[in-house]
Amino acid sequence: MSDTKLNSVSDTNLNSVSDTNLNSVSDTKCNSVSDTKLNSVSDTNLNSVSDTNLNSVSDTNLNSVSDTNLNSVSDTNLNSVSDTNLNSVSDTKLNAKAAH
Repeated sequence: MSDTKLNSVSDTNLNSVSDTNLNSVSDTKCNSVSDTKLNSVSDTNLNSVSDTNLNSVSDTNLNSVSDTNLNSVSDTNLNSVSDTNLNSVSDTKLNAKAAH
């Protein structure tokens, strides 16, 4: 994945999704969820997403999320821990209500 990628996805993409999208989700959407939402929502996220991330949310996070990370992610990486990681909550968290 290039900048903010996941599972060899293009720029801010996931599973062949368009710009900051996940599983055929439009810009800043998540299973029909708006900006900074719970149960897969954050800035342009799906299924607990951070700045263009999957299964881990940053700003307003979901199930232990850090800044744009997924399953222990580094700057926008997947399965490559560094900076802020998943299951190691950072800023605002889900299931602990984050700021919208």
